Amino acid sequence: TIFGTESVKKLPKDPARVFTLLDNYFRLRLADGKRMALVVDYAETVVPMNEAGSASAEDRAALVTLQKWAHDPLLLRSDFTLVLVAENLNDLSRSFIQSPYNAELNITFPEKDQREGFINWFLGGDRRARFDALSDVSDEVLAQNTAGLGYVQLRSILADVLENERRLTFDVLSAKKKELIEAEAYGLLEFVETPYTLEMVAGHSEAKAHLRAAAEAIKSGRPDVMPMGYLISGPVGTGKTFM
Repeated sequence: TIFGTESVKKLPKDPARVFTLLDNYFRLRLADGKRMALVVDYAETVVPMNEAGSASAEDRAALVTLQKWAHDPLLLRSDFTLVLVAENLNDLSRSFIQSPYNAELNITFPEKDQREGFINWFLGGDRRARFDALSDVSDEVLAQNTAGLGYVQLRSILADVLENERRLTFDVLSAKKKELIEAEAYGLLEFVETPYTLEMVAGHSEAKAHLRAAAEAIKSGRPDVMPMGYLISGPVGTGKTFM
């Protein structure tokens, strides 16, 4: 803890004064041989991308401070790390991104094997037996059907089962995934569920059998038996679009 509760209430809110305070603090602690790291989340709000000459005084002051830190002799020879986190690199100041003193690290969504490895790690010890008793979904199926989720979202699914003792079925997993992705998109993305099912399609038994087999393959974690797509042809009015 750097500051006490009362001190936090008295901290300045404007970026210029905050950076000045942090700069003094870092230099005092580094002079004492301390190891320091500063992580700035939502970095696009601190050094946003602006057209030349359109940046506010606060944005320019923050950019200058961060640029100075990047090649400050004291910080370079000390154990000091500055990390700025942003969802999109294009949202940050172009001059800051192009600085030779900064390195870009792109963190992608984990692949299936990585998600499965995380599941095995998280369920280590006594968690494994508890989870297996509450889950109808295998690790492989869970990893296969959580594409597009990060480790934090995957952990929330596992923790919900363990801590709240909620049974994990394939339908629950699908609903949870949609909820997490919609929340990550800040309400700009919505999954629309159709009220119709294949039971409402008259005839077309062979086409429906293919689609049902695909659904079972997804639930069983067998994408390898899935075709790349389906070509449904037929005269106008035979129910292709509805199906």
